[in-house]
Amino acid sequence: MDKLGYACARRVTEIAESNNKVWVLDGDLATSNGAEIFASRHVSRFINIGIAEQVLVSAAAGMAACGLRPWVFSFGAFLCYRAYDQLRVCVVQTKLPVVLVGSHSGALVGRNGKTHTTLNDIALMATLPGLSVWTPADRHDAKFCVDQIHAAETPAYLRLPRESVPAIAGTPAPVRWLGEAHSVAIISAGLSSHWALGAAAILRAKGVDVGVLHFCQIAPLDVERVRELLAGVDCGIRG
Repeated sequence: MDKLGYACARRVTEIAESNNKVWVLDGDLATSNGAEIFASRHVSRFINIGIAEQVLVSAAAGMAACGLRPWVFSFGAFLCYRAYDQLRVCVVQTKLPVVLVGSHSGALVGRNGKTHTTLNDIALMATLPGLSVWTPADRHDAKFCVDQIHAAETPAYLRLPRESVPAIAGTPAPVRWLGEAHSVAIISAGLSSHWALGAAAILRAKGVDVGVLHFCQIAPLDVERVRELLAGVDCGIRG
């Protein structure tokens, strides 16, 4: 079982070993979102901005404008809602390679409560042109996402759950079948892909074969690839 914030932070830390342009900015949540891993290894390139998400994103944009590669760690609710205008104007409109790592996304935020829930972050982020949106389901997906984002050098939002999750079999890709394809498919992303696999197993025990199509990348979509993967599907269920 792995917390994906820590899996992401480990990979960013590894990349920073050979790339001194990589920095991490945190919103005073490093012990909750994994950023502490980077801080312990590259303290001179770690900045705790504090509970000031608008400043957090604005500072990252300024650093990116100077040629650095900032990764911004906080809870998804704070990055997507409190700093949305800074993301829209300072990052997306300028096409700067700032990466927002939003942990504790979705509704399952445990004792943190309803103020920390992030139900429509994908809808908000996917409307911003040029911003890629990634939803890994396990540590292998998380590493894949970090590598793809770093190579692209464009703005990105990496959506991570609060819960620890087990590994999923198969090779990470922006979109892929988790197991075999079937004429009936559950379409899912991120943490919900684990629920989809559980539902598919229950249906399989009842004699109903259902495939799970997992989206690791929500935006932009490779429409032709999605059409190819759905070619034999007669019925799709969103997970």
